[in-house]
Amino acid sequence: MKRTTRITIAGIVLCFLGVVFFMCIVLFPIQDGDYSYLNKVNESQEQETKIEIYEPKAEPMRIEPQIIEFEPEPEIEYYESPINLTEDDRWFIESVVAGECAYEPYEGKLAVAQCYFDAMIKDGLTAREVKEVYQYAGWNPDLDKQNRKMYIEVMDAVHDIFDMGQFVTEKPILFFYAPSLCDSPWHESQNYAMTIGGHKFFYLTEDENAEWANILLTNVNEYGIIEP
Repeated sequence: MKRTTRITIAGIVLCFLGVVFFMCIVLFPIQDGDYSYLNKVNESQEQETKIEIYEPKAEPMRIEPQIIEFEPEPEIEYYESPINLTEDDRWFIESVVAGECAYEPYEGKLAVAQCYFDAMIKDGLTAREVKEVYQYAGWNPDLDKQNRKMYIEVMDAVHDIFDMGQFVTEKPILFFYAPSLCDSPWHESQNYAMTIGGHKFFYLTEDENAEWANILLTNVNEYGIIEP
């Protein structure tokens, strides 16, 4: 093919393409699209970037110093027993109480121990003398081997009466007996105080307001009385 022929054909093609392009522009003009939503999105984004987040600054807490005033603790008044038992005295009294009321209620053991205490205070007797003068028949030095629980109660009862002043009654009891075992007109002729378990307890009229018995009233009021 000759060169002039090629040029001619190329020119025709270009003209044809130009005509087609022109017709597209005339027949299908480019319409402006509605891009308003894009503008709104952009505006909202701009507003968001402009919003300043306000975060209140936390003020430091002011802790007021508190002055704590400590009240002085009240002085505790400890019971001072008028009788200082030796180890032998304690063992002796425990053996008597064990023999008299080992299986009585705990309050009954306390009451027997108080009778022993009152006799020592009133007459100034030793532990061994009280047994003879007041004719205590009970005696059991082996209760710890026979019944450990009852033996511990006997020890506690002697301790509460002689060391702590935890008296059963403010009455100056000195005597007791077991009505189920015997009759005792003499006991019944005395002032009746109370019955605990199998024992009835009594005191003398002359001792009710005696000076030696004041310790019972004083310590009952301060340390509490164990009511039967």
